[in-house]
Amino acid sequence: MGTIILGSQWGDEGKGKLTDHLLSTNKFAVCARAAGGHNAGHSVKTSGQSYSFHLLPSGLMNPDVDNLIGSGVVFNVEAFFKEIDQLKSKGVPRVDERIHISSRCHLNFALHAAVDGLSEEEL
Repeated sequence: MGTIILGSQWGDEGKGKLTDHLLSTNKFAVCARAAGGHNAGHSVKTSGQSYSFHLLPSGLMNPDVDNLIGSGVVFNVEAFFKEIDQLKSKGVPRVDERIHISSRCHLNFALHAAVDGLSEEEL
């Protein structure tokens, strides 16, 4: 049996807080992020330290959970590596081994933001 946390509106619905609670109180093998991008996120506070999650699934906080980034995610390469490095620097174990990325993610590069900015200037 699976457990799915699904938001039905834009904004802060508490999905991250609920995910963190379920992962800490139950035995799950996988935590997946199915949609969205690095512009969203939430913070996890544990043992006096705060961790920010924007693109990565917060299941990385649990060392026994594999984490998936699904095909509906807008995957920003720069944000991904920045967030990975932040988690490693705070001692989150085996981050590289426990994150798996769909080959069908929508890639987002700095070029896309630059083009979008130029488009906005024309309006």
